[in-house]
Amino acid sequence: MRRLLPTLVCIFLCPPLITADGPGDNQADSVRPVPPPGIAVPGETRKTLEAGTNALAQRIERLANDLKGKKNTDLLPDVKIFHKAVHDALKYNEFYDPKEFALAEKLLAEGM
Repeated sequence: MRRLLPTLVCIFLCPPLITADGPGDNQADSVRPVPPPGIAVPGETRKTLEAGTNALAQRIERLANDLKGKKNTDLLPDVKIFHKAVHDALKYNEFYDPKEFALAEKLLAEGM
């Protein structure tokens, strides 16, 4: 009975140590990106979306200044999410279908 506990500990703790890659797990170049990289955004579409995100960011900033001290400031994140969705998709290359470009434009229009 006294040997059972150390045996069980070895059985359950050793396999993860054996299967780990060690320092190889920490190499950024060899790690599969999650999520996978998206498709390339055409130049004109990228310019349009970037202009839209910049315009929306300016409107959000003006709105935040206008709402300072008022009770509706808690609704500001409901507007910011539209900017963040398109901005982050552009920044992190997260468009996976060309149909998403039109959707991004609709999101920006919704945020305006």
